[in-house]
Amino acid sequence: MFTSLKVRISIILIVCFTALYFLIPTFIPNIPSPWNKYLPKEKIHLGLDLQGGMHLVLEVDTQKALESMMERTSNDLKESLMDNKVRFRKLEMAKGATISLELTESSGRTTLDKILRDQYPDLEIASSSARESGQIIVLQYNERRALGLKKLTVEHSLETIRNRVDQFGIAEHEIVPEGDNRIMI
Repeated sequence: MFTSLKVRISIILIVCFTALYFLIPTFIPNIPSPWNKYLPKEKIHLGLDLQGGMHLVLEVDTQKALESMMERTSNDLKESLMDNKVRFRKLEMAKGATISLELTESSGRTTLDKILRDQYPDLEIASSSARESGQIIVLQYNERRALGLKKLTVEHSLETIRNRVDQFGIAEHEIVPEGDNRIMI
């Protein structure tokens, strides 16, 4: 198309000077008054990606939060069982977010059911097995409560991150939940 070297060089120079013309306000904030009339007044606003921003995806450990909540519940349940004089042995956290306890008397099962129904409606019996020394019962949160706790954990984490980012006054931040347990910043 343009075979002459002079024509190609002149087109390159015209493009470079035009770009420089529009970039001058970005690089020089206070332009002297005689040139101020001839140059554009608005700077080019760089987005967060061009300013050296970042993209993070954080994962919230909702299972750990559920286990922590279950541990607090197990301590409360231990006190409730002692207050109601239910004889038990080895009330402890089991694998996952479950509580394992061994009842030493068969009459303790009805009292345990009443305590769960009245004071801990979100707990349900996952399994129970009879042993010669008593009955081993495994408790867990019902699905609705477990999902609610996981969602609450993500929302709380999202709010904490928003507060910390807003504290620094970052101009164009976007903090949104992504999936069930991730937060994109």
